[in-house]
Amino acid sequence: MGIPYRESWTHWEHAERVRYKHDAYVELARLFEKAKYAPEKVTMEDAKRAYELYLIIKGEGHES
Repeated sequence: MGIPYRESWTHWEHAERVRYKHDAYVELARLFEKAKYAPEKVTMEDAKRAYELYLIIKGEGHES
């Protein structure tokens, strides 16, 4: 997709550079951060939203 990527970047460093579907990527990065670092549990709604965002980024979903 032409999105710049380096393995050493954090998810936020990557988000700073993404222009394609930027808003969807940033929201997905927030959900990732919650899943990896937050004390609260990921909900089924979070998982569904993450999948929707994945499809949007892939070009198969619709932005809402």
